[in-house]
Amino acid sequence: MVATSFKLTIICCLSLFVSACVTSGDGILKTIEGIIPSSDSKYENTYNEKPKIIRKSKKMSGGKIVDCTIQEGQANFTVGWLLIVATEFKIRRGNTQNISLSSKRATDNVSINVKFSEGGQKMVFCPVFDAKHKTRLSCYSMYALDEDYNLGFKRTFDVPNAVRGSVIKCKH
Repeated sequence: MVATSFKLTIICCLSLFVSACVTSGDGILKTIEGIIPSSDSKYENTYNEKPKIIRKSKKMSGGKIVDCTIQEGQANFTVGWLLIVATEFKIRRGNTQNISLSSKRATDNVSINVKFSEGGQKMVFCPVFDAKHKTRLSCYSMYALDEDYNLGFKRTFDVPNAVRGSVIKCKH
């Protein structure tokens, strides 16, 4: 009886990789099929298959709207550097838009082009100039994670030749 039990244990251990072992009350070895797929299974060669890549469509990349406020500091208006009025804007992932900064003392506005990346981690702010300005366009980039937007954050905001000494606050 001990030898039979020992043989059953060895057989059970050896067959563990192929199927699960169960002993019935009468000591007969039974196997449960289907725990591990057999070679004729539909799962055969799964290691050789190419992984499927899931791509987000443009419609899915919208995500939450981010609310931002630019305040304090100065902007470079046609009459020179003047204090700006707080400016609020909303933007969604993958979108690009222009925002206008104004001053109580200036008659014109300073336009800034904002591009929010598809991934939602980068916003790029570039001044909008006439074609007459034959100057190199310098932009300001701001990086943040979804967690930052969920909690809300405040950063310095300086766009070369356009805005200085400002602060931007953003939140979902």
